[in-house]
Amino acid sequence: MAAADGARPIRRVVLAFDSSGQGTGAAEPAARLAARLGAEILGLFIADEDLERLIAMPHLVSASGLAPDRNGAADDLLSR
Repeated sequence: MAAADGARPIRRVVLAFDSSGQGTGAAEPAARLAARLGAEILGLFIADEDLERLIAMPHLVSASGLAPDRNGAADDLLSR
């Protein structure tokens, strides 16, 4: 898509996510917009400090669909 009268073209679409999961529905429209503009799409994850502190607690046991065998895979994903 060409820039209008001297305006700079949009080169990037940034999609922000947090741990709430409420932004997941925006991924597809953002990707379509980026494709239409010929722009790159970047994902930005906003970390939740309270969740990070909770993960660090030694007595915390995770039970997750990501790691049904409770081998710590979910902890590894959350700690990134």
